[in-house]
Amino acid sequence: MCMYTSWSMCSVAPEIALHVLVRCNFAQDCWRQTSVPVVAPAAMTFTSWFEEGMDQWSDAKCVEAAMILWSVWKLRNDVVWSSISPSTDEVIHIAKVNYMDWCNAQHFEIEPHSAHQTVWPEQWSPSSFPFIKVNVNGAIFVHGRAIRGGVDGSF
Repeated sequence: MCMYTSWSMCSVAPEIALHVLVRCNFAQDCWRQTSVPVVAPAAMTFTSWFEEGMDQWSDAKCVEAAMILWSVWKLRNDVVWSSISPSTDEVIHIAKVNYMDWCNAQHFEIEPHSAHQTVWPEQWSPSSFPFIKVNVNGAIFVHGRAIRGGVDGSF
């Protein structure tokens, strides 16, 4: 029985992507709260599971699956690094918020603030379907002899 109090969250199987994101009891509890159809029950790797899903799911289900995967992974990191208690409700909430943000980003246009605005050679742009963009930040604290990293400014 998978007890998701230590994962890392689960002591039933090694912490590999397929187990953490799909097969762990915690992940399965999250997936049951979605409308994403079950795929690839015999998959041996996350890649083969995900590829089968991409082949079978509609575009909307692919986006929903991506949001659930990202939310489970984010919560997993919160459990490991911040010792929070895992909650399937939190995963579903994060997935919904990320989905709304992602949808809004697809229609986002940047307007210049002034005529003297600096033109950068590269600007953020939304990814094209079925891909999502993951922004990762890192910082090195020389005096504290520490290195930190995070996503969405959470470090």
